[in-house]
Order: sequence, then C-alpha cells, then structure tokens
Amino acid sequence: MFCGSGVCSCLSDFVAISGYCWPKVNPGESGCIEDLQCEAVWPAARCSLAGMCECPPKTASHPEDHHLPNWVNQTIKDEIWRLYDLCCTFLYSTNILARLRAGPLFAEILNRMKSKVQNTLDSREKFYAYSAHDTSVASILAAFGIFPEAFPLYATLVLVEMHQKEGQNIVRIFYKNETDQPEMFEYEIPGCKTPCTLEKLEEVRKHVIPLNWESECGLVNWYDIEADTYLYIIVILSLVCILLTLQMVNMTLANRRFHKALKGGYKSQSRRRLLDVEEEDPYPE
Repeated sequence: MFCGSGVCSCLSDFVAISGYCWPKVNPGESGCIEDLQCEAVWPAARCSLAGMCECPPKTASHPEDHHLPNWVNQTIKDEIWRLYDLCCTFLYSTNILARLRAGPLFAEILNRMKSKVQNTLDSREKFYAYSAHDTSVASILAAFGIFPEAFPLYATLVLVEMHQKEGQNIVRIFYKNETDQPEMFEYEIPGCKTPCTLEKLEEVRKHVIPLNWESECGLVNWYDIEADTYLYIIVILSLVCILLTLQMVNMTLANRRFHKALKGGYKSQSRRRLLDVEEEDPYPE
C-alpha cells in the first residue's frame, strides 16, 4: 500500500478489497481467495473453490453452428460460388484498378529483385514474406496480369521467385489455392513468355506502377505540398510582383516625361508665334 497526502492506495499489482490490498491473479493461476482478485485482471473472471482464477464462461448471442436452408442444394451452392468469383473479378479487372490497388506492392517487389541483382541488398536476405487478405492476394496477381477463375480462398499462397540461370534473371510465379492439398502450380505471366526475365517483366507491366500513388488516388489536394515548394512559390510570386511594380513605375515616369515634353512643346510654339507677331511692322510702307 502507498500513502501520500493523507490518501492511501494499492500498488498497481494489487486490488483494494474491504480496506486491504490483495494481489491480482491472472486467469489460469492459483492463489486467489476473492473474485475481485481475478476480475481486476480480466472482466468477469472468477476464483474457483480450488483457489484458481478461471476465465468467464463463453457466451454467444447465437449458436455457433450455422445451417443453410433446406432449399439450398448443391446446384444453388455452385451458382452462388460462381457469382461470387465473377463479382470479385471486377475489383481488379482493369489496369487502373490493378495500378491503384497493387501498384505500390508490385513496384516494391520489383525494386527488391533489382537490388538483389545489383548486389545492394543484404546478402543474408533470401526470403521476404507478406501476410494479407484474399483481396490483397487477388490484387497482386492482377498486377502480374493473372486472374484466377476462382477467387483466392483462405490460406492461399503466392510465391514470386527470381532465379539466376545462364546469366539471366528469371521470374517465376507459383500459386497454391488449396489448403488440404500440397500441390501448387506455376502461372505464366501474360506478355512475358517463359523464361520471363526481370527486365522483360518490368517492361510489359510498367503500366501498373504508379508514379505518385497518393496523387493518382486523389488523396493529395493542391495545398498538400512540401514546405520547399511553398518557398519556391513565394519567391516566384515575389519576383513577379517586383517586376510588375518596376514596370508600372517605369510606365508612370515615361508618361510624365511625355506630358512634360508635350507641354514644353506647346509653350515653345506659343512663344515663337508671339515673337513673330511683335516683329511684324504694323505700318508697312
């Protein structure tokens, strides 16, 4: 127990029960006497008669076993799965969808392979794994131009391998869509006949690599730019304002000089006319 400023409280590993501090007990451990010792660790946990904390009884709002209606026969099941697979193909059926949904991951895989070829990758790195949902698996396959007839199931595996053979870097793709069978099969990459080299793969699938993913997805607003870019814009606008100001000043001065010269010309002509009149003889012989 810890006391300070006239107030006493239990340490973090203890719980207050009837004015005393009792140690907290984790579910599955023994040493409890009161239920609150277990509940302080896990809500609704209880202390058994044997002095062991037990997890709360499992509850469910509905039975765990689900049964299809009697009218759902095998024919209807097959049709449901067919429509499901067909519907899912629309998620990545175009190049723009594959580019935006899987382009960054596809580019990362290619860049890692190129780094391996250029010996800029850690030599100890032999295998790189991703854990993803079925939609992510389908999207990366679409980035390679591969569209399986059946949408990826649970525990689907995609292997992208690079082999060095006869001075070439060959890319191969293996696919496993059955969890209860050990077999897997190899896909041929569309547009890149076997053996598909890394250079050829990048050439035929470069259209699915986004140049600026956030911008192409519409996630960047016109004002979402780097601080340096703002500085460049301010400098350019300042120079434009200075040039316009100088141009306006120059035009104003030129206009004043013009009017001054024009006014001076009128005075000279008037004086010349006056002198001509004075020099004339009013009484010619």
